Amino acid sequence: MLQVFHKYKRSFFVIFVVAAVAFVMTGFGLNIAGGRKPTYAVRVNDYEVSIDRFYEERRKLENQYRRIFGQNFDRIFSRSDITQQVVDKIINDALLYDLARQFGMVASNAGVQQMILGSGLFEGGFDERVYRAYLSQLGMTSAQFESLLRRETLSRELAEVIFDISLLSDSELENLIRIKDRSFLVKYIEFDPKSYLSSVEEPSKDELTRYYEENASQYETKPAVLYYYIPYFAKDFEKEVEVLPEDIEMYYSEHQSQFRTPEEVKVRHIQFTFGENDTPEQMASLKEKAEEIRKRALSGEPFEDLVRAYSDDYATRDIGGDLGWLRRGDPRKEIVAAAFKQKGGGVGELVETDSGYEVIYVDAYKPSKVKELAEVQSEIEARLRKEQAPAYARSAAYDFYDEWTKRSGIPLNEFAVRKGKIALVTSDLLESGDDPDGLKGLTKKVIANADLKEQIVEIGDDTVIVGIKEFAPAEVPQLDIVREKVKKDWRKEESYKLARKSAEDVLSALAAGEKIDLEKEAKIVGFKVSKPLKVSQAAPGQGVLGDPSIQQEIFSAYGKGFLPKKVHSVGGKFYVVQVLNVSYPSGRDVAKKMAKLRYSEKIKGGREFLKAILNTLKAESDIKVRDEIL
Repeated sequence: MLQVFHKYKRSFFVIFVVAAVAFVMTGFGLNIAGGRKPTYAVRVNDYEVSIDRFYEERRKLENQYRRIFGQNFDRIFSRSDITQQVVDKIINDALLYDLARQFGMVASNAGVQQMILGSGLFEGGFDERVYRAYLSQLGMTSAQFESLLRRETLSRELAEVIFDISLLSDSELENLIRIKDRSFLVKYIEFDPKSYLSSVEEPSKDELTRYYEENASQYETKPAVLYYYIPYFAKDFEKEVEVLPEDIEMYYSEHQSQFRTPEEVKVRHIQFTFGENDTPEQMASLKEKAEEIRKRALSGEPFEDLVRAYSDDYATRDIGGDLGWLRRGDPRKEIVAAAFKQKGGGVGELVETDSGYEVIYVDAYKPSKVKELAEVQSEIEARLRKEQAPAYARSAAYDFYDEWTKRSGIPLNEFAVRKGKIALVTSDLLESGDDPDGLKGLTKKVIANADLKEQIVEIGDDTVIVGIKEFAPAEVPQLDIVREKVKKDWRKEESYKLARKSAEDVLSALAAGEKIDLEKEAKIVGFKVSKPLKVSQAAPGQGVLGDPSIQQEIFSAYGKGFLPKKVHSVGGKFYVVQVLNVSYPSGRDVAKKMAKLRYSEKIKGGREFLKAILNTLKAESDIKVRDEIL
């Protein structure tokens, strides 16, 4: 299969698009089942994922992230983030599975077995009782569960094929390095509209009126509101939440995975780092050296002595190479993967990284375990209070709101005094986006319902009672009121036109001339040319040279004396840019980089190719996601 893909990889994408379209057109259609409410969470063509399975997948992913990020999880992720990731995975897996079947691929038994053993259920090898208990929890038979794993395995195996065919040939990689490592010598003329303001005459009455009428909307005032408000913050009600011992026990039993400590390995290492300009031969020599030191460690030579003598990691060389306790998900993924394979202790396999090689030694291993209830009881109680406090705050707010609106007939601030409360008031008329502290988005919601003088507004977990005191709707002021601003805007626009015209005149003169002479044209219009600047894709420069449009023009240039293509508008100014010269890396420099870039370019190319394939499949497929789960 791989040989076939490699042989025809240049035409594979075209074939794939045709196959994908034919696959959708012939294999699937709309499946409208009367007026029944759908029972699926996600549907991809004729494949449906149940609501129960969707929530199980979301729970698993959330637990995985909680183990990795610990107490930082809630700060990094929202529920919607997790939901979207699960939806994307379900859709992508289903599309890849269907495509793999169209190409005649079959999931391997070894792949399914590997997924079962790597599921995290078994700490000391496969256990039939644990497996059966897990299936019972899922409500599945082993055949159903393994069928599900076959789908996922086949999707993964096709993704691996796609990554494999994206691997560049030596000539493609060499050409890529030559293009990426080019350097460009450039200079430019800057046309600042401010320089033309003195040349702009005062507008006539008719010109000013016409400009105002054409741009009246930009002088429109925004709606604003002045209001009283009483916030009911959820955090203020946490102490009122009643949490019973049985509530804590039930939460603990239903969320034990969240209280599981991650498995850890204590690791030491000897680091061998590539030199910045190492050749492939030098890299191979470094690997031989690392393998030799690993053999000496295996023979019993003290690891600490080898660390001090050979490690390139100065931060850990004097402490025996100690990296501390590492968990799965640590950024040093190659070291972590090898360490967990060697969790029984001792010298691990030689580790290859992007920057060199690592010899590792595992000192200790801590298996994953669930904390005792007594250890997490206070944490669970705090969680339950935090979860239920918004409902308590909302209930109290609605009780107060009902009594105010149905019985009192007086402004909110006066009613608050009667009830022994304090109604706060905004400092002035507020526009959307101007909010009281801690109530982001409140003013926008109040303005949206400004016809209701008495409002109750929910802001996240908090609830706010609002009484509008004054409302100023949006309006376009008369010209006399904003005359000076309109006049200033008119003169500014005219100066922009003059600056752009000067830049375009220079561009035309360069195109018409026998010789590209930026200095000469700059003198004619009274501007200076910048000093020559060297830029590259690795160091694209700052300021005006950091603009994407200008970079696109620069990086598309080849040879010398490249004719400027267009006038660029950046930061309210205009620029004409000339590429003076393009320099390419030497053959020796290209050879040094090829070995380092081969793997990273494969990963990058694989991701881009996989994304293109999935986007095409999505465009041609019938995909439904229930609104309730988003």
